[in-house]
Amino acid sequence: MKRKNGVLYTLLIALFVYALLTWIIPVTTFSGEFQNQGMVRMGISDMLSYPTYTFYNFIYIFVYLGLACCLYGLLRKIPAYRNFVSKVVSCVKERDLFFTILTILLLAVTVAFNGFTYELLPIMPFIATVLLKAGKDKFTALLTTVGSITVGIIGNLFAASVAGVFVNGLAINYSDLLIAKILLIIIGVALLVVTIKLHEKKVEENEELDDVFFLYEDEKEDKNSSIWPLAVTFGFFILVKLLASISWSETFGLSFFSKLKEDFDAIPFFSKYIAFIVFGLTVIGLLVKYIVNKKKDNNKRFIEVLGKFGFVVFIISSIILGVVFIKVMFEDVFKVTTIFSDLYSKLSLEGVTLGMFFGSISPFGSWTYAEYITLLIILVIGLMIGYRIKPGEVIENSGYGFRGGLYALVLCMLGYIMLVSASNNPIMLTVLKPLLTLTKGFNVLIYSLASFVSGLFNSDFSYFNYGIVNLTYVTATYGDKTNLFPLIGLVNQSMYGLALLVAPTSIPLVFGLGTLNYSYKKWWKFIWKLFLGMFVVALLINVIILIII
Repeated sequence: MKRKNGVLYTLLIALFVYALLTWIIPVTTFSGEFQNQGMVRMGISDMLSYPTYTFYNFIYIFVYLGLACCLYGLLRKIPAYRNFVSKVVSCVKERDLFFTILTILLLAVTVAFNGFTYELLPIMPFIATVLLKAGKDKFTALLTTVGSITVGIIGNLFAASVAGVFVNGLAINYSDLLIAKILLIIIGVALLVVTIKLHEKKVEENEELDDVFFLYEDEKEDKNSSIWPLAVTFGFFILVKLLASISWSETFGLSFFSKLKEDFDAIPFFSKYIAFIVFGLTVIGLLVKYIVNKKKDNNKRFIEVLGKFGFVVFIISSIILGVVFIKVMFEDVFKVTTIFSDLYSKLSLEGVTLGMFFGSISPFGSWTYAEYITLLIILVIGLMIGYRIKPGEVIENSGYGFRGGLYALVLCMLGYIMLVSASNNPIMLTVLKPLLTLTKGFNVLIYSLASFVSGLFNSDFSYFNYGIVNLTYVTATYGDKTNLFPLIGLVNQSMYGLALLVAPTSIPLVFGLGTLNYSYKKWWKFIWKLFLGMFVVALLINVIILIII
C-alpha cells in the first residue's frame, strides 16, 4: 500500500518553519495592552520534549481515537455489520440526494448542539464505508464528514465547549444572533451538497480502495447472522453519547439528569426491584431467543439453541430470580421468616448502593473523554457477547484496526504538537499586531483574518480561545461596546470552523486523510472553491450584523 504523505510532510515542514521563526520574531502577549516579551526561542531540547509533553497532556484523545480504529478492525470481520452496511447502501443508491442531505444535516446539527468535533470521529469510518460501497469516491466521503463538522462549528448554537465559551466569557446569551447562526448552518449544508453533486459529475477515475483499512471485501450475505445485537449495541452507544454530550443544566437550565443520577446512585445495589428487572428481563430475553430459534430447527435441544454461555446465564438468572421471589413471598407477603434479611445484614450489605458499584460516573451533560472511552469499551464487550467473538479474535482484529489507523493517529499527534509549540512560543500575535491595530474600532474583515490564523495553529477550541484574539483582548479593546460581543463570538467560531476545513493541523481533517489514505494536495484541489464560498458567506453575514447593530 502506497501511503500518501502530503499532509505529513506539510505538518513536519510547518513545525520546522515555526521553530525557525521563533529565532527571528519576538513574543507578544496581551494584558490590557500589547507587551513585548522578547525572544522565546525553540531549541533542540524543546523540539524533542514537545512530543512527550503532547502525548502526556492529550493521551486521552489518542486513546479514544485509537480505540475507534480498533473497533472498526473488529467490525469488518462481523458478518452482521456487513449485512447492515449492505442494507444502508441499498437505501443510499435508491435515494442518493436525500441521504446526502440527511447525513450532512444530522451531523451539522449534532455538532451545533453539542460541539462534537473529535467525539464524532468514530462514526466517520462507518459513513465513509457506506458511501464508498455505494460507489462514491474518497473526497465525497471525507467532505460529508469533515464538512458537516465544519458547518456545525461555524453556526454553533448551544455547545458549552464552543458557543458556551463566549456566553460565559463575554456575558452574552445562547439566543444572541440565533437566526444568523441557523442561516449559516442552512447555507453551509446547501454549499456542501452542491459541491458534492458537482464533484460527482466530474469524477471519472476508479479509485483504489485496498488502502482503506476499515473497508471489507464484499462477500455473500450471511443470512444466519442477525443484525439485532449490532443495532441494539450501536443504538445504545449513539443514544447515550448524544444525551451525555449536551450541557443540559448550563445551556437549557434542566437539572433532570443530575437529579436522576443522584437518585440512581442512592438505589440499594441488592434491591429486590433491581433483581426482578435485571434477571427477569434476562430470562425473558433468553426464552424469546429460544422460541425464535426453535422454529428454525425444531430438532435442537434447549441447550443447543441457547448455546453453552446462554444456557449458563439462563440457569443462574432463573435461580436468582427464584430466590428473590421466595424472599418477597415469605418475608414481605406472608411474613413468616426474616432469614433473608438477617443474612443480608450479617454480610454487611446494607448501605451498598448502585453509585458505589458503578463508581463515579458523571451525569449526562458533564461527560469527559474518560466516560466516552468507557462507552467504547462497553460497545466492544457488547459485540463480543452478542456475536460470541473469542478474546483472541478481538485482540487480533483490533490490532489490525489499530495498525491501520496508526498513521492517522500520528498525524493527529503532530497537529497537537503544533498547538503546543504555538502555546509555549506565541509569536503569532507579534505578526498580527500591525493588522489588528491597522484601523480604529472593530473591523470585521481584519478580526476574521486574525481569528482564522489563530485557528490554523490551535486545533483545539479551548486553546484557540486563549490564542491570538482571546477574550482578554476582546474585553480590553471593545469593553465599552458590549453590543459587539455576540458578533465577536460568532466571528471566532465561524473562522475556527473554516480553519478545521483546510488546516493541516485540523484533527478531523488529518484523521480523515489518514484513515482514507487521501492526498492533502488533492483535497485542496477540490475544496478551495467551497472554502472561499463559505468564507465570503460568513463574512457577509457578519458585516450585515455589524451594520444592523
